[in-house]
Amino acid sequence: MKACIIKLSITIFCCWNVTSCRSIHRPNHNKIQKITTHWVNKKEKYSLRSPLLEETAIFKSFDIKKFQKYILPEDVITIRGSNQTVLGNTLSSLMETAIQEILSSAKTFEHFTILKQKDFNFKEKTGFIVLKFKKYPFIAKISVENPASLTMPYSKGLEPSFTFAMSGGASRHFTGFTRIENSNELRILINKNSEWQNKYIIPQKWHWLPKKNGWINITGTNMGKQKKITITVPAIYGIICEAIEETNPLDPNDETLRQDILNLTNYLDNKLDPNIRNFMRDSITNKIAIIDTENCVVNVGIKEKFTIRSYYEWYKYLVLKVTKNAFFRNKQERKQVQQGIKSKLL
Repeated sequence: MKACIIKLSITIFCCWNVTSCRSIHRPNHNKIQKITTHWVNKKEKYSLRSPLLEETAIFKSFDIKKFQKYILPEDVITIRGSNQTVLGNTLSSLMETAIQEILSSAKTFEHFTILKQKDFNFKEKTGFIVLKFKKYPFIAKISVENPASLTMPYSKGLEPSFTFAMSGGASRHFTGFTRIENSNELRILINKNSEWQNKYIIPQKWHWLPKKNGWINITGTNMGKQKKITITVPAIYGIICEAIEETNPLDPNDETLRQDILNLTNYLDNKLDPNIRNFMRDSITNKIAIIDTENCVVNVGIKEKFTIRSYYEWYKYLVLKVTKNAFFRNKQERKQVQQGIKSKLL
């Protein structure tokens, strides 16, 4: 069933790319949502017009004070499940080398192994990549963008393109800002419930910024209740996570486990992506570790809380949401989205 839904999604995506092309004879609608980007202190600008853009997905994702609150410490960090320690400065130094390798178009890394690269465009040196430290039990999730790439949402693969359509214009760059705050909120909710706290854990995470980094200014037009809205975000940032070692892998076809994850997702108000790949059996505690904590409400653009009863229902919801957003919003619904008005939209 999942395979059928994926094939249908690809078909929808292909049709969407074809039908979304605007006729050269059709006049531009000056009320369509628009973002304009540029490097701070530079004049060259890039822009994107799209009725899919929403204020929340882009302009409510980043808060510099919250970001700095969870920045990687410079001093001693205790390695999970041991008495060993490592300096935050040591991890940061290794991260700096990874960024230099990325910007020099390297596809291999001296101090890291690649865990995930499908959402990264090595030619443009933009996107989202997941690395594992070779010497220390930590994972680095790195996001790299520039003013131009933020206006080219379909340049990094199928999954980021669907995220853009579902969420209202958010890329992994924006949804990544939700990881740590969301993980802390989920941890609190899980620890409040005796059933869930005995089953699930969330590894510790920190934000990281390179020493030399560009900042991107983004201005939105025709979005929300203000005439214009602006935000400034880092071009490069990372999330450093405690690594989970798995000695007893989860069975993705275990129906009891799958239903348990769906029940947990419902308990957490849909803020957790129930994708089975986001969970691992922790060898230290024997609990199930939640390894991806992007806020699913933001990532998918969920408008109203709902109960997920099965994975079929969940994948069906995602496909319907992409289809609805791309093809079947009427004029009134587009205005509601544009103005940030809550509605019964998917």
